[in-house]
Amino acid sequence: MKKRLQFGFIIIAAIVLFDALASALSRTLQIDYAKLFWVSFLLYLAAGYFACKYFDFLTGLGGGFVAGLSDSTVGWLVSSAIGPYTSTAPQEYGLVTILFTVVIVSVLGAFFAAIGALARKIIGRGVRQP
Repeated sequence: MKKRLQFGFIIIAAIVLFDALASALSRTLQIDYAKLFWVSFLLYLAAGYFACKYFDFLTGLGGGFVAGLSDSTVGWLVSSAIGPYTSTAPQEYGLVTILFTVVIVSVLGAFFAAIGALARKIIGRGVRQP
C-alpha cells in the first residue's frame, strides 16, 4: 500500500510540474495552452501503463483517475496562477462548471489510463520473466 501511495504522489507531482512548465512556456512563447491537451492525455496513458507494470490493472485505472483529478484541481490552480497564454479571453467559472470539469477530466484520466494499462497487459504477455 505504501508503494502505491508513493506512486500516486509521483503522478501528482508529474502532472503539476507539467502544468507549471506548460503554462510558463505557453506564456513565454505565445503558444496557446489549450493546444497542449494531448500531452495531458499522454501523461494519463503513461500513468496507467506504469501503474499496471509495477502493480496491477486496477492500480493503472486509479493512477489515471488520480492524474486527471490532480490535473483538474491542483494543476488547474497552478496553471491559473502562472497565467498561460490562451487565444480566448479569461473567463470566470462557477462552481457547477468547475465540478463538471473535475469529474470529466478525472474520468478521461481513467479512460486513457485504461488504454495504457491494456497496452501494458498486451506487451507484458510477450515478455517472459526469468
